[in-house]
Formats: sequence, C-alpha cells, structure tokens
Amino acid sequence: MMTQRKDSSSFCIGIIGGMGPLAGVELQRRIIERTPATCDQEHLEVFVHTNPRIPDRTNSLREDGGDAYVAAVRSSIAMLEGAADVLAMPCCTAHARFDDLQACTAVPLVHMVRLAIAAARERAGASARIGLLTTDGARGVGLFPNCAATSGVEWMLPDPEGQRAVMEVIYATKRRSEADGGALVPVAQALCDAGAAAVLLGCTELSLHAATLRHSGYPVVDSLDVLADHLVTLGMTARSAK
Repeated sequence: MMTQRKDSSSFCIGIIGGMGPLAGVELQRRIIERTPATCDQEHLEVFVHTNPRIPDRTNSLREDGGDAYVAAVRSSIAMLEGAADVLAMPCCTAHARFDDLQACTAVPLVHMVRLAIAAARERAGASARIGLLTTDGARGVGLFPNCAATSGVEWMLPDPEGQRAVMEVIYATKRRSEADGGALVPVAQALCDAGAAAVLLGCTELSLHAATLRHSGYPVVDSLDVLADHLVTLGMTARSAK
C-alpha cells in the first residue's frame, strides 16, 4: 500500500525507520528541533515508516550480501514514495546497498554516509584523520573507506577489543536495555590518542550516545545530526521557492 500525499504544494520527507527501533523517530525529533518554526504550521511534513521486518543489516551483509534487508527496505520505500519528495534512511550500514535502493524509486534517497564523511572531513581539518565508530557490517564491506567522498581521508578504526565494545553498545541500545554509552569513551580516547582529529559516529544507535562523548570533550561528528540538518535545509529551501 502506497502512502498518498494530502497536499501536493508541501514538501514532504519520508523516513525509512526501524533500523534500529529508535532511529526513525529520533531523526524526526531532530528535524523538529532544527526547524526554524514559530508555530505548528511552520514545521515540515514528515512520514515515518517504522518497519520491524527489516533484517539486521550486519547479519544480512554477512549471510546474503544484503539481499534480505534490501528487499525489506524496498517495501518501506513503496509505502512512502507516493507522499515523499525526498527519502531518508537513518541507518549507515544499510547504505552498503544504496545504489540498489535508489534504483527502485524515482524519489531521491539522501546518502547519509557521504554527508557524514563530508562533515567529518571539515571537522578534522588539514589532518584528514578520522576515527570511525560503526558496525561490524559497515567495517566488513568497507562502507566508509570505499565511499566516493573519502579521497584523502586517513581512517582510524578501533582495535578488536574496542570494536567489540562498540557493538555491545549498539545491540544494547537496540534491545532498549541499559546501554552504557560510557563504554565508548575509552574507544574514542584511543582513536584521539592515535591522532584522530574527528570521531565519526557511523551508526544511528551510537548517535543516541553522542552527548556522552561530547561531554567528555571528544570532537564528535554525529551522522544523524548531519542528516537532520540536511533534511531541514532541503525543506526550508523548497518552502522558500514556493
């Protein structure tokens, strides 16, 4: 079933949610926070499809090259594309099959990973040394280093113990259990000690712990913040053009 547009004159954002359970609604919350609105009617129109049937992206990439999660994400796209002027997928790892997902719809799909890399490069400055906290799946397929926007970047990754800590925080957040964002602090510290000039949070579960790292003084770039800022800019630009 396709979601139908109610007002063709408005700009609508379609969020492919469910990766994990808080990612889509958290993106919408950040869009609201960043929109320069003075009343209800000045906010942006947003549809969120929280799809719990999307398989774990890391497992799917390992087991079938991502085919299972791509099929499920396509069903969300089919739900949203009738209403949306732009689609957003708040899951970095899912971007490993970005081209296949964009190919199934004429609605533009924002490339969250490229935006995040650009923001991290700006934060890192001349050193271009970026520490990356992301999933095993994204690391396994080289998602960030292989992205077209990464020319000149020196990627710094956690050691095996640090990566295990990252994944434990990610899955604890998905379970809504007591996820300790403080476990990310020594991982970020090790990256900065090794010379990272920016620490990129390349997973939307990690975005929920960005404040912990920022309060500890680390130069964090949060991919979910970057995506929200971009979507608000698109919406405000479209509105001013009408």
